[in-house]
Amino acid sequence: MTNGFFNHDNPESRRTLARAESINATFQAVQDGFDKLPTEDQLKQGRATYGTDSGAANAYVVTLPYAPAAYTEGMEIVFRPLAANTGGPCTVNIVGVSGLLGVKSIKRQNGDSPLALDLVAGGPTTLRYDGTTFRLAGIQGGDIVAAASSAAAALASEQAAAGSAGAAAGSAGAAALSAGAAAGSAGAAAGSAGAASSSAGAAAGSATAAANSAVLADQNASAAGGAAPSARLSWDAGTSATDPGAGKVRVNSATLASVTALHISETDAAGANLAAVFASWTASTNAIKGRLRIAHRLNLTVWLEADVTAATDNGAWWTLTLANPTGPGGLVAADVVAVSVARAGNVGADGLFTAATGAEAATGTSTTKAVTPAALAGWLPNLTELTALNIDREADRIPLYDASGAVVRWVRPSSLGGLRFAGVVTKASAYTVTTADAGVLILASGTWTLALPAAASAGNGFSILLKNTSSGTITVDPAGSETVNGSATIAVPHGASAILVCDGAGWQAIGIPATDGSWTWDPTQIGTGLTLSSANTVVSTTSYGSALGNTAITGLKYFELTALDAGAGQRIAGVCVAGAALTNTAFIGNARGYGYNSNGTKANSASGNSFGATYTTGDVMGFAVNTNTLGIWAAKNNVWQGGGDPVTGANPMFTLSPGVYYPAGYMDGTSGAQSWKINAGLIYAPPAGFTPL
Repeated sequence: MTNGFFNHDNPESRRTLARAESINATFQAVQDGFDKLPTEDQLKQGRATYGTDSGAANAYVVTLPYAPAAYTEGMEIVFRPLAANTGGPCTVNIVGVSGLLGVKSIKRQNGDSPLALDLVAGGPTTLRYDGTTFRLAGIQGGDIVAAASSAAAALASEQAAAGSAGAAAGSAGAAALSAGAAAGSAGAAAGSAGAASSSAGAAAGSATAAANSAVLADQNASAAGGAAPSARLSWDAGTSATDPGAGKVRVNSATLASVTALHISETDAAGANLAAVFASWTASTNAIKGRLRIAHRLNLTVWLEADVTAATDNGAWWTLTLANPTGPGGLVAADVVAVSVARAGNVGADGLFTAATGAEAATGTSTTKAVTPAALAGWLPNLTELTALNIDREADRIPLYDASGAVVRWVRPSSLGGLRFAGVVTKASAYTVTTADAGVLILASGTWTLALPAAASAGNGFSILLKNTSSGTITVDPAGSETVNGSATIAVPHGASAILVCDGAGWQAIGIPATDGSWTWDPTQIGTGLTLSSANTVVSTTSYGSALGNTAITGLKYFELTALDAGAGQRIAGVCVAGAALTNTAFIGNARGYGYNSNGTKANSASGNSFGATYTTGDVMGFAVNTNTLGIWAAKNNVWQGGGDPVTGANPMFTLSPGVYYPAGYMDGTSGAQSWKINAGLIYAPPAGFTPL
């Protein structure tokens, strides 16, 4: 027989005395045959055809664990290119028994030359020989180039939105300062209606400018998909006054109270240049340029704030001079953070009162008076004289007058400085808000509906605060056909809080999320080489493989995963049935494994197709699964991909085959550690009708 491994062409005849050398030769031939086979580990780990590359971009040279004698149709190889292809003609040459077997073209499945990044540096690439050329197999990186371009355009829009938002903040600050001057004039110069008129006019002009800038900021923010004017970076634990590194930020002290400077990269985590953003943050002519906030993007309890007083452009990085740092702190190395500055307005023109010199200066037909604490105390010796000063009292409030002397608004003295709620009340059953509840914090428990008053009666700016303190759900229901956040109702789940503000025509809700999921990674459904931590809510690896959750998905469920660590390999999230191969393989190789790949493709049964945006470290991947219709939808940072809508059922990422499914994650940590973290406290609210897993 002839098989290429063991040949025994001269069998012994029956009843022939076997010689020792003949027996030894036979066993040696058997051993030589087995030596030609892959090792047990290579077979178990799928590395029998896993080679190494010693070539260059577009011209790859692969050495396999064995040396083939020739190219044969159906031959498959896997290797990690040392360099990505650049698009166009591309070749591979394999080291054989007697040297290189010869250059062969690499083609896509349709016969075209590979697109740029179809072969990614360090990313495992599979090729299969069709008798003439090698064809790319599996998911191809070139298909996501268009998606990357769209992401870059969105980032540019985000930066534009950030600049406009900063301008709006500046104008709003100017309005606030002028309004303060107007209020001071009205209170201090009791009989000076003309002075109050001048300050009120200045405040109105600044308010108009603020409104115009706010409209522009809103338009730009909408164009960028609602992007917030903040920079996404990674926290660096160093404290020296040096470049923290691309995409990183640090402060000059590990002790929060001692922080006086921020050192921040001029490029964010995605590589976008932030110089124009930093310049807008610190462009105010005020001594305090704005209020800085650095917040952990995944943990709302970790943050710090400080006043910004100056900025220095050091080239590849900036230094912001800080004062009055506050907050819980708690940031550690590699934390993903959002950095933003609420810019202060520019210094306005002098109002009705000069600096505190005690002197009075004539200006035209009116008199400008200096404001000093002593002078103010002399004008307002005590509250019993408010009536004499034409500041009549209504309960515990004082009035603000317009130029004609008419009351335009009654305010509590405490509202002129600092944040103060009107009160705290507890509710445990259906309740209808009244105008008397303005500024009240409602602590709600149970499952019931909070009815809001008509916008016309509440008035523009009316607000209440709502906190769900129990395990139930509070449904917020505006009056009639009015909406809240554009919807007929919104749900405030357990642990969540919302500020409800009337905009004159309907309602806006700020805040909300804080719903908990309860599943973890299953220690019995995890590939070799993967490790669990944080009470089995984080799975990590420097190898590659898959893991499944411990909770089956039934009904309409929603869950989230956050990509941690900065490894360059691919990662996939989605769902899969129990019993799938998990060690050194992706769960999407199973016929009932469905996932969303970090390169922007969707994959099932080892086959991928273009789908949505790419994702990377720090991004939150959300999945809505409806086991009644067998639909699954995928979202990146709360944006549903592929035109999908789990609420209406439109455009699911996949229609699942019948089965019992579990959350699933895959990581290739061979190019740097990777982790998937379960968001037990959801970052985003589930779609309407879906509940946390």
